[in-house]
Amino acid sequence: MELQVPALADRLGTANVGHALLHGVLYPNTACVPESPQYGLLALLQAANAGNTDLFEPAQEYSRRAKAMKRLFLDNGFRLVYDNDLGEPLADGFYFTISHPRFAHGADLLHELLHYGISAITLETTGSCRVEGLRACVSKTPPEMFGALRERLASFGADHAG
Repeated sequence: MELQVPALADRLGTANVGHALLHGVLYPNTACVPESPQYGLLALLQAANAGNTDLFEPAQEYSRRAKAMKRLFLDNGFRLVYDNDLGEPLADGFYFTISHPRFAHGADLLHELLHYGISAITLETTGSCRVEGLRACVSKTPPEMFGALRERLASFGADHAG
């Protein structure tokens, strides 16, 4: 592939899309990986290229959960810490980041949320320089738990309003 994208050069060492894909993405992710997973990846990519599978459909569940969970947090006084990337809204995915105006440090917010049966991880543990927030994991919260989350967040919101 001869397509050139200059923005790739800084991160992957080349602007050539084909070279960047093979040597900057696929090779580092499959080097020293046993043969069976490599054949699995090959079959998946072949099925996607043939139009026989939608690679992104399984991840759509995370998007649906994230939208619902974010709304619950925002409705109860929370704010998003990372809400955009270079001016574009972040996609809903495996996690999202939250803060609360009454807590300057994520560890204090986490400590308080644990009293309501809500867990997360501090942004500091993810390598972020933002200390005020938490990362809420979407994959560990099935939709059957949204009712309980709604109630717990409502209690937290009522206790920490203003």
